[in-house]
Amino acid sequence: MNKTRRDVVLKGFTIVELLIVIVVIGILAAITVVAYNGIQSRAYGAKAAATANIYAKALSIYKNTNGYYPDVPPTPPAKDGAEQFRSCLGEASMYPASGEFAAGECDYVKWTGYPDWGVVTDPTVMAAIKTTLSPIPNTIWPSTDSYWTDGASDVQKDGIRGLVYTSYPTNSTTPSTATIVYGVPGTEVCPSGIKTDSSSTDNDTYCKINLN
Repeated sequence: MNKTRRDVVLKGFTIVELLIVIVVIGILAAITVVAYNGIQSRAYGAKAAATANIYAKALSIYKNTNGYYPDVPPTPPAKDGAEQFRSCLGEASMYPASGEFAAGECDYVKWTGYPDWGVVTDPTVMAAIKTTLSPIPNTIWPSTDSYWTDGASDVQKDGIRGLVYTSYPTNSTTPSTATIVYGVPGTEVCPSGIKTDSSSTDNDTYCKINLN
């Protein structure tokens, strides 16, 4: 016997089935976003590490030729009074104004009880590097921000993007030394160098390459 249209019962999804489908889609979407962010962080870290190593080799050649790493005008002293010389690595145009960063800045510090300061590209350092490295890597860097506390009223906000070069003054007893620091968004293993700033309360990773 042939069924008429009246005899056919059309079944749809129940509310419970629809909710299950929506939940599954939401879980899959969340997993995809987390995986994508992880891939982005690792790719950024690999790029930053590769660029840092290029500069590290150029700086090592400069030191072998001149006996010291390039020095720059001192930034305000650290909390412990240690004198340091810092510069961004790369042309100033690679560090456009963005968020807390001023144009040309690769590092800023806002520390309770101390003047705010930032690190910019120093022409003297870049001129020295260009004697051993050409062309200069051309990369515009996103930012990595960090927040931590050293005490009940001591709060620091620090941001790093790109590569931060630090040299230490040479005297009769201390040889010229230097470091390159870069930040990687998220909690990642440093592709090159060692992890630093372990007191940070956020989920970013700071990596330091020591130049001897």
